[in-house]
Amino acid sequence: MTRLTQCEASHGVPLCLDGACSALCDSGYTGDGCDLDIDECADASHDCDANALCTNIPGGWDCSCNFGWEGDGTSCTDIDECVGVDCGPDGTCSDAEGETT
Repeated sequence: MTRLTQCEASHGVPLCLDGACSALCDSGYTGDGCDLDIDECADASHDCDANALCTNIPGGWDCSCNFGWEGDGTSCTDIDECVGVDCGPDGTCSDAEGETT
């Protein structure tokens, strides 16, 4: 619990016991009064896939698959860009992770 000068919590529950103030912060927040957003992307406490971009948002994070990948951001799979591609009689389509050659 964090000591506060006043029994307030921006993103949490203030607790006042025997004249001392503290707070239980909501998930994603910390600090005196629960007023500091935790950057889950910077401290790697997010659950984004290795092939996804993590974006910090107030109180949490958002995951989105990188270009060439699809999914919900927590699970991304390679898009096979060669499916349905006609490279001509002498052409060859080669799908690499996240790209096509």
